Amino acid sequence: MKGARPMNTPEPAMIHELHRDEIESVLHRHHVGRLACVLAGEPYLVPITYTYQDGFIYGHTLPGQKLDAMRAEPRVSFEVDERWETDTWRSVVVRGVFEELKIENDRDAALAALHRVYPDASRAMEGGVFFRIRPTATTRRAVQRSELLSHFPDAERSLLGIDLRAGDDVNFPDSDDV
Repeated sequence: MKGARPMNTPEPAMIHELHRDEIESVLHRHHVGRLACVLAGEPYLVPITYTYQDGFIYGHTLPGQKLDAMRAEPRVSFEVDERWETDTWRSVVVRGVFEELKIENDRDAALAALHRVYPDASRAMEGGVFFRIRPTATTRRAVQRSELLSHFPDAERSLLGIDLRAGDDVNFPDSDDV
């Protein structure tokens, strides 16, 4: 067949943007993400425990490089992803501004939100700093194979001499009914 893909060539991945509801769902569903900031002029990326509430990403950190970096340059990025297969995943990247929570009511609200996803939050966070990321931009992508069979390695093999990816003219070349 002219223009057809070779039999063992996988279906190309389809890249699309996530809908706003999907972004919210990904951010709510997970509680570990990656925070990127600039440390001494170099990129610095660390995993953090977080919660997403009311449009903000809430986190906590102890004094150290990450806190020093965010105080010096409050523009940060935050990423969360989901992966099912090497070619099926979602990613939400948030660019935003680090805001240190210094007012007691803000700190208490952040602690309560983090405590819901991390029950030992109060013990682990003693002496630390609560913060939130105020999003300024969001990139949201998903990659998925357009063909379900591409996720099953056995689909490459034929079953009783029949290639499930080929048409009838390949599997039954002598048939007049095709």
